[in-house]
Amino acid sequence: MPTVLLAGVRPGLVAALRGRAGDLDVLTVEVDECLAALHDPGRAVVAVVLGSGAARPVTLAQSVYRADRSVPVLIVPDPEHRSEVEQALSLSPYVAGESRCLDPDLRDAELAEAIVGVAERARRRRSHRAVIERVREMTVVMPSTVTASQYLGQLLEHAPIGVLITDEHLVVRGWNPMATKIFGRRHDDAVGARFDALFPDVEHDRLAGVVAQVCDSDESVTVVVDRARSDGSAQHVELTAAAVEAGVPNLGCLVLVQDVTERISNQRDLAARAREANLAADVGLAVTGAAPLDRKLQRCAEAVVEHLDAAFARIWLLDEDQGVLVLRASAGLYTHLDGEHSRIPVGAYKIGRIASSRRPHLTNDVPNDPHVSDREWARREGMVAFAGYPLVVNDELVGVLALFARHELAGATLRALRSISDAVAVAIDQDRANRRVLDLLDREQAARAEAEAAADRHAHLARTLQQSLLPPSLPEIAGLEVAAAYHWAGDGSVIGGDFYDVFPIADGSWCAVIGDVTGKGVEAAALTALARYTLRAAALDAIGPAELLTTLNRALLGFDESDRFCTVAVAAVAPDEDTARLALAGHPPPVVLRGGSGGDEPLELVGEFRPPVGIFPDVSYTELAVALPVGDTLVLYTDGVTEARSPSGSFRPELLTEVLATLAGVCAPKVVEGLASAVLRFEGGVPRDDLAVLAVRRTE
Repeated sequence: MPTVLLAGVRPGLVAALRGRAGDLDVLTVEVDECLAALHDPGRAVVAVVLGSGAARPVTLAQSVYRADRSVPVLIVPDPEHRSEVEQALSLSPYVAGESRCLDPDLRDAELAEAIVGVAERARRRRSHRAVIERVREMTVVMPSTVTASQYLGQLLEHAPIGVLITDEHLVVRGWNPMATKIFGRRHDDAVGARFDALFPDVEHDRLAGVVAQVCDSDESVTVVVDRARSDGSAQHVELTAAAVEAGVPNLGCLVLVQDVTERISNQRDLAARAREANLAADVGLAVTGAAPLDRKLQRCAEAVVEHLDAAFARIWLLDEDQGVLVLRASAGLYTHLDGEHSRIPVGAYKIGRIASSRRPHLTNDVPNDPHVSDREWARREGMVAFAGYPLVVNDELVGVLALFARHELAGATLRALRSISDAVAVAIDQDRANRRVLDLLDREQAARAEAEAAADRHAHLARTLQQSLLPPSLPEIAGLEVAAAYHWAGDGSVIGGDFYDVFPIADGSWCAVIGDVTGKGVEAAALTALARYTLRAAALDAIGPAELLTTLNRALLGFDESDRFCTVAVAAVAPDEDTARLALAGHPPPVVLRGGSGGDEPLELVGEFRPPVGIFPDVSYTELAVALPVGDTLVLYTDGVTEARSPSGSFRPELLTEVLATLAGVCAPKVVEGLASAVLRFEGGVPRDDLAVLAVRRTE
């Protein structure tokens, strides 16, 4: 048992120590018996106290150090000899770390309290060393499925993961340096304290259950627990616990600890990006469909609730004549369209103020937001966040989109909301324009000028919608130069199916996509939106062009029962590699301009023909590696280039190669501009079909 040896100590101090020792054994011995008692296997000496009756106390302290370096020696000298004993002890290199002289002028109770404190710390250190030595001897304590169990046989001081021991009462018995680094707590402070005190109160029952489970079985358990660091930042800790083998006293389970904050954050970021992509895809499908406006808006509200985990979402439309906002869609906790907030005057409540100011209102503290009219309701329902966006098209207010959530809204969520609010606003404005045009045609057939103005507006809206199906800008990529050109057929009043995009894929490459959906109009736009957003969503996990085409083929086959399909060319280009991977689905073969690799031929048509997506369920797509060294440019295009017609109706299939042969070695923007301009000149300035060109040039 833990013992404090006393030699040459006055009786009053012996009595005071025994009164305060607790479960420590206080043993008085003769000075010449001190070392023998130190070697008694039945005792675990944690401190030696030498009184004024002990001759040559510093020499005796050195002998204790040689017998056991962990045992501190506390000397209570005569007051007249205190200074020389302190000096001799300070000059001696062979004494334990906590060995020192105590003030002989202190009362016996004060001396006893100081001695017990030193002895308790020494006992914890001895217990910690015993636990660590026992764990070192364990070659296999946990099942082989436990990550990093290979480290159990190594010195724990150098283990690359945190290792600690708790007893069945969650009291820490062992603690290695990596645990100190992870939790920010020294082992002297951690050993003897409760393990669950490192975590929030809400996690205590779960941690107690884990320890109880592993102590009662041979199983290991892995959990991830959230906590706050000393600086207040969030930390995610992975704990893997397993029982220590039976027969080891005071040991319950071995716990391996890893800081997985970065991994969890990355996973959450990927999940957020996937939610954004899915939300954009669902809203895109809703607003480009042929359903009535109210059904489109309801689908948009439902998508917001589903993908952003909102408590409820609502959309109001502006009634300009009466100056009120009319509730037209509601999903989530509330689905009714009547009641107090069904008609809100512009400027009233938070929704009306958003409309009048045309500025978003965002908060993650709803119960304390002065703009919330019923904060008691917010507290009762657990509402935490609110986000409201004005729906504006061409500086014209058309409505308000808003949501409440029972959790904080992150920046990524707010960006997704801002993006879809633009798409919803365009859909509302297009519907209003369509209804105005139809009303004018029904009531005033003779008002040709007014009908033409409405048609121009409709064409503008169609172009706006068509533009929304294309990326607003192309990314800047180190080592690559990317450029694109797009021209609508005719005056752009009919929505076409050509599209392009550039985005990263899961393996770190950049994906360049160009495609052409059959048909025109709203149905073609819906399929175009589905194709583009499906490819972007699939890129979160896909690692190559062929896999992207396979995913898109499945999505289009399940889209509807029509016979529409899509031709696509997909190229994956890594900035640090001199090859590109290419897969085609019924699309014209791309061209490589050999501007940097030399050779006799300035250009090469590349790619292997495969069927379009959306026709055959069992088709497989293959990838072709294409050399693309520095200075070479990969040019992708739609059939608006190869099937261009002059005003007289003649075709010129060789136009593509003739023009590109003169553009080898120039920058990507000049390639797309040169090719698109040549096609437009051949067609007399008015393209007969949609025209898209995308070029990727390796620059370093």
